[in-house]
Amino acid sequence: MENLKAYDDNSKLFYEYQRTKDKEIRNKIALNNYNLIYIGLRGLYVEGIHDKEELEQEAFICLLKAVERFDISLGYQFSTYAIKYIKSASRRRLNYNTLDSLDDPIENRDDENEKKIDRIKDTRIDIERDTISKEFNNNLKKILTYEEMKVIKNYYLYDKTFKEISELLGITYNQVTGLRSKAERKIYNSKYFKDYQDEAVYYDETTYLKAYDYSRPTYSKTNRIDEVVFNTVWEIEKRDNNIKKDFIREFL
Repeated sequence: MENLKAYDDNSKLFYEYQRTKDKEIRNKIALNNYNLIYIGLRGLYVEGIHDKEELEQEAFICLLKAVERFDISLGYQFSTYAIKYIKSASRRRLNYNTLDSLDDPIENRDDENEKKIDRIKDTRIDIERDTISKEFNNNLKKILTYEEMKVIKNYYLYDKTFKEISELLGITYNQVTGLRSKAERKIYNSKYFKDYQDEAVYYDETTYLKAYDYSRPTYSKTNRIDEVVFNTVWEIEKRDNNIKKDFIREFL
């Protein structure tokens, strides 16, 4: 079995790929780390329900995508970063293939009906979020100052007001808001947040505007469209703000 830390041995390839964007180098890195696919699929593949070959193909595509987006200079582990993409692909395929089968009853030893969805949930031990949370937390300690970390934790985890944080840390109200803004920019520019946001948006049900036939008298450019635009933009902004808050509360 190949060393799962092949990315360490391929650091020069990563730097070279980021410089040239050569697809042959990208493919070589992905092949060197091919075993990450099996880690990503572990605990998710269910024989008889999922198409293993299709699942592996999607996982490899995600591995290629991880190579393309991975920034070795940030100090993150490629294995953790890639596994997130692989697990994401697995879940999408799993959701697609189990729509008609999860509610079928199965017999257990006590002859009681138990739904497949419950069995699958019980047997999935998902260490992905724990792993990502720990690594993200370690990297936060490197990119955030002590005061920025204090402000973010008190604001998001302990629901303290700016005034309360100001009194707690012995700094001004304006300093608190400034520290929060700086910390948020650092967090939201991180690879982890962007990956989390991509997945959240993928499953979001907010729909974007469709093209309207302005020749139809029932639609007015000045009234109907403005209303639709406003509502859509508002929903997207609300969704994006919730994604940011959920991410910090989940991984901080």
